[in-house]
Amino acid sequence: MRFEISEQIRTPRDRGAAVVNALEMQLRKVSRKVERSGDVLTASAIEASFGSINRFDRSVIQIHPKDAGFLCVADVTYRPSAFFWVFFVIGLFAYFLLWWPPIIFYLFQRKTVRSAISDVFARVKNEFEMDAIPLQPAVKPVVGYCNGCGAALQMGSRFCSSCGATLEPQQKLSVRP
Repeated sequence: MRFEISEQIRTPRDRGAAVVNALEMQLRKVSRKVERSGDVLTASAIEASFGSINRFDRSVIQIHPKDAGFLCVADVTYRPSAFFWVFFVIGLFAYFLLWWPPIIFYLFQRKTVRSAISDVFARVKNEFEMDAIPLQPAVKPVVGYCNGCGAALQMGSRFCSSCGATLEPQQKLSVRP
């Protein structure tokens, strides 16, 4: 079985090597084996656990330049392992009832692999797209001026930030033309 996962990362095109490095670093956190050949990453045994002995997975991850950044594509090969077939055949002969656990583990592990790769892409995307967003403080709009000192008042203010006068909700604010 094969499936593909992709994610677009909006970042300047000169950051391609940095994107591949970040993908490699994140893949090393969730995979037993990661190999790099140029800009192509190959990861296997993603999110290995007890149930993963029923599967073999290999993901080839490439990045392709796009208009506003890069498209990361993971081509995932996912198939039953030799252990799966051993457990399945033994289960068939063991009262004909124990054939289903290897299948359940196999199907559950497919979701685990898909989720892990999607999470890797999301973390890298967040890292690079957050770098591109300039931080701007949230400024509330000015809704009037203090009757006591004339300082600008922002929406939701209960006190004047300049003189400390208490503002009552029903109090009329003086508005300058």
